[in-house]
Amino acid sequence: MGHMQGEVWGLAMHPTEMICGTVSDDLTCRIWDLSAHRMRSIRKLQKPSRCIAYSPDGRALAVGFNNGSFSVVDSATLEDIVSFHHRKEEISDMKFSPESGKYLAVASHITLWTSTMS
Repeated sequence: MGHMQGEVWGLAMHPTEMICGTVSDDLTCRIWDLSAHRMRSIRKLQKPSRCIAYSPDGRALAVGFNNGSFSVVDSATLEDIVSFHHRKEEISDMKFSPESGKYLAVASHITLWTSTMS
């Protein structure tokens, strides 16, 4: 069992648990239990995604999409916390600040944008 079509574009390891998140052209975000070798949860997305990142505490996941938008979701429920769309280029990478995760750096091929997470 895995992503069903297209390429897997993003993979992120949880900071403290043996789980990872993946995103793909198949319009899904999937959470994998690496110890049990099985999928833990799945969320259908509205558009293909390109990158994924866990917050330092593991409670949030940032997902970057190919249309220049990104979302931050609750890592336990995969429900949206916040979404933004103000780029035309695909989001190619995202990183939370290492200590508190208060800041999120979002990169496209041309620009870098930062946001304060509360």
